Amino acid sequence: MAFDVVFLSRFNAFCGVSTYTEQLAAALSHRKVDVGALSSESDVRGECAAVPCIVGWSEEGRLKEVLDKLVELEPKVIHIQHEHGIFKHTGSLLRLCRKIREKTDATIVMTAHTVPKQVRIGDDDFVRLVREMDAVVVHSRPCRDAMVRYPKIDRSKVRIISHGMLFPVKLLPREQAAEEVGLNPSPSIFRILSMGFISNAKRHMAMLQVASAIVSRDLLAPKRLELVIVGKQTLPAQNLAGMLRKAAVSMGIGKRVRVVDKFVSFNRLPSYYGAADLGIHMVASAHHSASGSIRTDLSHGLPVIATRSEMTNDLCKGILLVGSTDEMMFRIQRLARQPALLSDMRKQALEFAGMHSWSTIAMNHIRLYEELSGQLLFDRGKGVRSALFHTSPWLLGGRP
Repeated sequence: MAFDVVFLSRFNAFCGVSTYTEQLAAALSHRKVDVGALSSESDVRGECAAVPCIVGWSEEGRLKEVLDKLVELEPKVIHIQHEHGIFKHTGSLLRLCRKIREKTDATIVMTAHTVPKQVRIGDDDFVRLVREMDAVVVHSRPCRDAMVRYPKIDRSKVRIISHGMLFPVKLLPREQAAEEVGLNPSPSIFRILSMGFISNAKRHMAMLQVASAIVSRDLLAPKRLELVIVGKQTLPAQNLAGMLRKAAVSMGIGKRVRVVDKFVSFNRLPSYYGAADLGIHMVASAHHSASGSIRTDLSHGLPVIATRSEMTNDLCKGILLVGSTDEMMFRIQRLARQPALLSDMRKQALEFAGMHSWSTIAMNHIRLYEELSGQLLFDRGKGVRSALFHTSPWLLGGRP
């Protein structure tokens, strides 16, 4: 008995691609598509999602176990959520896809979450992988433009489907929100929030430098700046959270900086966002990609200031893009003194979220799946196929 769509990805993990896959899978399920996931063993959160998931393949392995399970599940569509850090051995994934062709009649789709601007050689494994797909989903026109320049790529296979977003989320009142997460509810505080994983790539040290410069020059007077950094450390052994706290003290802004080293569940996000005035992002990327964390900010109506990069060029509402730290300081000063401008940005952010809600993005995927497979996708199994996951020895947290 076949599934409609099976995702090959991280799932229920501390990972942005995992969150993306979970939200897309849930939106497809709400559209009555029978969907499941085969997840790697990496960084599993240990909680069951609404969409059935089997954990069992190694990101370091040859993916043989994936082939056996896919043959058993008979999906109409296999959708690979590709990121180079997840599929570390592109050649292994390429060989898996070729074996899938031999053993099944499934349509193979891949979402490329990071798209190299160019490839070093004309026929490397990533280019071969792209060629092997029935379709490759990218999130923006710059991503597509880069990919179709790869050698011998069928342009018609590269499809743009925007990164999905949570439907506009209603926030808690500022005073209540601040108290729920242990922050000062005073309206005299201008609170900047950095929400997402804590890693070197997020450039939190640069955020501290911006905050230090603003505080030392008293640029927001009569308001007081507060920077709140919230997220799970990607490499706990490095103790970047502790380093950030020490750096803030050494800069003389220890009392103006709060570092919360933990994964925040989605039901707790409205409290942090409700207590904040502005989101901040300073990520620079050498590849074309889309930022899930910025979209989460915007979905909660939080205005965002961010450095221009390959991760922000497809964002146009509710966000202010800057080219340097000096410009960022100037713009933050202006925003803190113009509540009407912040209010307008909040409205734009929610409008943008509504335009790219997961429900809409799920329908775009369904149209693509049906076009490629030549089959209509809807739930004919009344939960029978989903139940197969729960009888599997690969059940979440288990091992084959």
